Amino acid sequence: MANPYSGLSKLANSQYKSSNAAVDKYYNSAKNNMNASTEQTIKEFNQQKVKADQGATLEGRAANADYLKSINPYGASAEAQASGGLLGSGYSESSKTANYNSMQNRVSQARSTAEEAKMNYDNQIAQARNAKNAQMAELAYNTMTTRSNNLNNLLGNRVNIASGVSNHSINKGQLDLAKKELAFNMKQAKKDNASAGSSSRKSSSSGSKRSGSGNKASSKKSTGKAKSNKKEIK
Repeated sequence: MANPYSGLSKLANSQYKSSNAAVDKYYNSAKNNMNASTEQTIKEFNQQKVKADQGATLEGRAANADYLKSINPYGASAEAQASGGLLGSGYSESSKTANYNSMQNRVSQARSTAEEAKMNYDNQIAQARNAKNAQMAELAYNTMTTRSNNLNNLLGNRVNIASGVSNHSINKGQLDLAKKELAFNMKQAKKDNASAGSSSRKSSSSGSKRSGSGNKASSKKSTGKAKSNKKEIK
């Protein structure tokens, strides 16, 4: 009787290792994708921060260039004031001050806008990292749960296989015992049949002998009577 559980333990262990290998492969792939995606997002935000700085620098240069034009004694503004008789007057000095303040305000506003944008990008970078950490934690938890389930399945399979092997051994032992008992009973039945046949033959033979002896005795008596009768007749 072949053991149906033969090789199942090896198969269960192989399945356990294969399942865990697949889980580990998925975990590493997902982790790499999360890292790559987050790093790309951070890279893009950092690029935006650089652009914000560049935009502030360009705006500052443009403001300074406009201011220099406004105070150029040979520029269009100076010519306009000269033609109006305002060059060197209090109005001219006030205009220069106003242009300077305007330039400073533009530079300050550009820098403030850039810093605000950079702060916003930093916040988004922090959020991206937090999101990645949360995803990584969930991935690790799911991986641990799956591996734990795989282990539980392996242990359950081992218990079932061990129980099956034990039951198979018991059943095989019982079947072997039943075969032995059947063989013994058949052998005993043959002996009993043989013994019964022998007794019957002996009984029949003994009866035949007794019958034969009786017949002989009867024959002798008949012969004796016949002789006696003959004597009387004479």
